[in-house]
Amino acid sequence: LETHEPGKPLSFLDHRLLCANSLMGTRAEAIKAGIPDSAYVALGGDDKKAVTALKKQNSKQRDMLKQGMFQEYAQATQKVFDAVEPLALEDMPSTTIEDMEKREQACLEWQKSSAWQNKKFLYDMWTAAFVLPRYFLPREDGRIGPDGAPLPSTVPFGITWKNLVKYVSPEMPYAPLSPELIQAVRNAAREYQFFHMEVMFPEVAARGGFDVVLGNPPWERIKLQEKEWFASHNCLDIVNAPNTAARRRKISALAATDPVLFSRWLADSRKAEGFSHFLRNSNLYPLCGLGDINLYSVFAEWMRKALNEDGRLGCIVPSGVATDDTTKLFFRDMVETKSLISLYDFENRKKIFPAIDSRLKFCLLTVGSGAKDLAQQAQFVFFAHATEEVRDPERRFTLSSADIGLLNPNTRTCPIFRNHKDAVLNRAVYHRVPVLIHEGREGQSEENPWNIRFGTMFHMSNDSHLFHTRDQLEEDGWQLQGNVFEKDGHRFLPLYEAKMIHHFNHRWATWQMDLDGKVDTRDVKPHELQNPKFCVQPRYWVAEEEVRRQLNLMNWKQEWLMGWRGICRATDERTAVGGIFPLSAVGHSCLLSFLSPDRVTSLYCIMSSYVTDYFVRQKLGGINLTLNYLFQFPILSPSIFELPCPWSPSIILKDWLLPRALELIYTAEDMRPFARDMGYDGEPFVWDEERRVFFFFQIDAACFHLYLSANRDGTWKRCEKETDKEYKELVAAFPTPRVAVDYIMDTFPITKNHDISIYGSYRTKELILDRYDKLLPMIAQS
Repeated sequence: LETHEPGKPLSFLDHRLLCANSLMGTRAEAIKAGIPDSAYVALGGDDKKAVTALKKQNSKQRDMLKQGMFQEYAQATQKVFDAVEPLALEDMPSTTIEDMEKREQACLEWQKSSAWQNKKFLYDMWTAAFVLPRYFLPREDGRIGPDGAPLPSTVPFGITWKNLVKYVSPEMPYAPLSPELIQAVRNAAREYQFFHMEVMFPEVAARGGFDVVLGNPPWERIKLQEKEWFASHNCLDIVNAPNTAARRRKISALAATDPVLFSRWLADSRKAEGFSHFLRNSNLYPLCGLGDINLYSVFAEWMRKALNEDGRLGCIVPSGVATDDTTKLFFRDMVETKSLISLYDFENRKKIFPAIDSRLKFCLLTVGSGAKDLAQQAQFVFFAHATEEVRDPERRFTLSSADIGLLNPNTRTCPIFRNHKDAVLNRAVYHRVPVLIHEGREGQSEENPWNIRFGTMFHMSNDSHLFHTRDQLEEDGWQLQGNVFEKDGHRFLPLYEAKMIHHFNHRWATWQMDLDGKVDTRDVKPHELQNPKFCVQPRYWVAEEEVRRQLNLMNWKQEWLMGWRGICRATDERTAVGGIFPLSAVGHSCLLSFLSPDRVTSLYCIMSSYVTDYFVRQKLGGINLTLNYLFQFPILSPSIFELPCPWSPSIILKDWLLPRALELIYTAEDMRPFARDMGYDGEPFVWDEERRVFFFFQIDAACFHLYLSANRDGTWKRCEKETDKEYKELVAAFPTPRVAVDYIMDTFPITKNHDISIYGSYRTKELILDRYDKLLPMIAQS
């Protein structure tokens, strides 16, 4: 840190540089509002009854204050705040060493003053209410209650509103703070390193906050990790335990074998738990103190709050700040207050940060406080690998609050576009196609035109006690028929996992044991797919009664299921991957969907298409396909599929899709129930690869026409929702919908490279464009 000016002494900076936990602190407005009941949660080692008693006391005291003393309490706290005079070091001379020493002495005297100490302790006391150990102490005063009966012999130890009131208003008729409570507050402030900006930097608070905040906050979870903690204490026996249950048994055994280490573990665990509890329940982090908290997000919220109305925050944080579910409220607030200025996203493939994984995505975020509008549109760049790419006009694009509301109406999180063209094309399609489920805001009702529901069946860890292996069932006398175990009229159904399904193929992968005795999945071979009696084998089986109990809860009566892989990436060969498969147990990595059987093939076809997959990739920032993402996919209205087919008006669109989808799906005996529900009672269709390719790409070409609607001459149909400017941008970027089809197919590089390695050209794109071109004149004739 260079602050030296030739001929002058080094500046006095002690009052500017502090070592503390800035997230563990409070503000005057929070103290005036009192201690929330959410402060009282039992942490490790707390007496739960004491916590409950404190919560009841706090609630009762709040009600009493509201009845007449609340204003007096607020005025008394303000007196404590105002009693501290600002530290006016800037008005003192600074030309000599003696001047610097006088500044240092003035700062020390300021912090030793009773007014400053009182103010800091009040802030510390409010914060400590969340993390102090809570237990019962014996009552020593032998007090008598209003009814003449002795009060309980014990009292809960902790801080409530009464303590705050007594501290700011000594004349109030309450018992003074005990020495034990005062010491406990000081211990907590020291242990957690409380930091209160209004106490330590009052001159900044007086200006409304900082002009500029720059930061690179830690990117890590709060929860104490068992393996990492014990590895740092060289306890390899615990670190190398075979599973979580075994590790925790070994940790518990330390109480007898190494009580000192065990006490340290309990203390550090409680501290981490207390920190997490404060962030979640202090009401100081309403936008980011949610879910599985990562420190970067709450730091970003704190830094933004620390700005004055004209200030700017510039920080380096993971790109999830714009796309993750846990930060959606924070990003939404930045957008809706028009305070987001820019977000430049990077992949670390060129090792900008050498010690960080090359796959990690981070961004440069620039934002204002939200107190006033700063930017009608924000600038974005995604997937940059070097800083100079931020200046590339083809890579950079702008989005307004209205744009983000159009593209992600439920979460208001940021779509992920690689360039300006992606932004233009996505905006155009979302003007034309609604999202799957619009949750509605501010009193609006939910819009779910497909009347679709989602759910999961069995958690692979929490429900593992229900899972049985092949060896276990065979030892108990169960007989395997296909992939179902049977005995005495009962059945164990296979447990499908997401990796076992793919587009129009419920037999994508099967589990088997290799020569080393290891059980793993392998791709199903072509000759197996051509056998209609071949069934994939699972890793586990679950009792049919358990499966049907789960399905009854989901109100599902059919003997088949439709689900989507929960783990996927925007950089995979395909992103939204789902299948229709026989009735079975299903692991939580497969997200099940339930809707009317007569709509299933229509929805499945469009959600399995390349065009939908392209739009899915613009949303997915991580590896988990959650409901928040899925609800906001652009999905054509079901009413469209009840209309005449655009290229074959003598048939309804859903009836055009059904036979093609059915032949692709019904290739094995175990899918017979599905075929019957679709109105077909024949034998399974032969697995013919060439015929399947023809149907695949015919469906894809049809979906491109449905999403990228064209006029008779092949130009874009104008959408009444888009402005003249937006329509001109669309035509400039993509003169015709066919150009957009060509462009979209080039965004699937793995498919392209695979085709070129086998066929010498991008066969998938060529066949889709060929079928697209053949449908176009048929649409024009209709």
